[in-house]
Amino acid sequence: MRVGIAGSGVMAEVHAAGWRTTRAELMGCTSASLKQAAHLAQQFNIKVYQNYAELLRDVDIIDICVPTHLHKEMVLQAAAALRHVVCEKPIALSVQDGLEMIEACDRAGVRFFI
Repeated sequence: MRVGIAGSGVMAEVHAAGWRTTRAELMGCTSASLKQAAHLAQQFNIKVYQNYAELLRDVDIIDICVPTHLHKEMVLQAAAALRHVVCEKPIALSVQDGLEMIEACDRAGVRFFI
């Protein structure tokens, strides 16, 4: 399974280290701060993707490690791209947003992990 990480902060580092203990292939990362993404990429010997859409094209599962207010949009994009999703907690800023995210993944037939 090919994994991509959205984000490049502390949680992205923790998740990347976790993925390295599995058989998954850690493909790369993207972030609002490409400089910070470059640091994460160097640390884990992965590629920096210039944007989220580009990263989604190359992976089977996306690990979302960004601020909570960005979760919903990114999960909906991943579901539309038929990519499985791991999303750090909290899932969303409202129950309604969380339910929409869950429903989008269900409709797309992709797994959604928190």
